[in-house]
Amino acid sequence: MSKPTISVLELLREIMNPADGPRIESTVLALQREVDGRTDERALQRAHSESEKARAHEKIGQEVVTGGSKGHLACYGTPGEKRARWDAYQAHVDAQHMLHSSWSYAALTKDASTRLGVSQKTIYRHVHKP
Repeated sequence: MSKPTISVLELLREIMNPADGPRIESTVLALQREVDGRTDERALQRAHSESEKARAHEKIGQEVVTGGSKGHLACYGTPGEKRARWDAYQAHVDAQHMLHSSWSYAALTKDASTRLGVSQKTIYRHVHKP
């Protein structure tokens, strides 16, 4: 069973002299304002702390994304460089097809992969049949 709740004001009225009633009420109100002020200040501090954490996480996330993009560029090149490389694959396959028209597409891609130093799957991905 729960105990009945009693306010601070009611508790002080029971303890103190009834003649001190107005003074008690003003003291209680002052204490209540001070407690509320502390509560509001703590809430603001918590909110500020949480927003600082969010900004830190956002900064870390941006660094991760930027680092991944830089790594991709270093490994695979810019879109223009990739397009030039893929065009070279296509040009090689087309030239080999002109020289060896009897070769199958698989033979052409295998020849291109060994001569260009990439896998046959790479040639399949970036070259269309001549």
